[in-house]
Amino acid sequence: MNLERILLIVVVAVAVLAAIPQVPVDASVWGLILVLAGLVAGVMNSNDDASERLLVYVIAVALPTIAGSLDSIPVVGPWVGAVLGSVATGLQGLAVGLFLMALKNR
Repeated sequence: MNLERILLIVVVAVAVLAAIPQVPVDASVWGLILVLAGLVAGVMNSNDDASERLLVYVIAVALPTIAGSLDSIPVVGPWVGAVLGSVATGLQGLAVGLFLMALKNR
């Protein structure tokens, strides 16, 4: 397993932890961890495929909208929406890292 996959697993694990209200950590700390893990994963991404970068950009924009609409589902909707919103924060960091590396390669 390479470091990029490990960082994406870290993003998902931190997103799940951030959605649990009983964990006594400030929300800004979770956001910082998510963005930093996403940035590092984006910078370390060795694939120069433009379609993969475009997919990450589209998901980074669309996922917060999808996560916000899940609040209307009773019981699990807000929790799943919080997890997806946190994953979207990590993916937005990944998108910024991919953009910076694409800019550097130009």
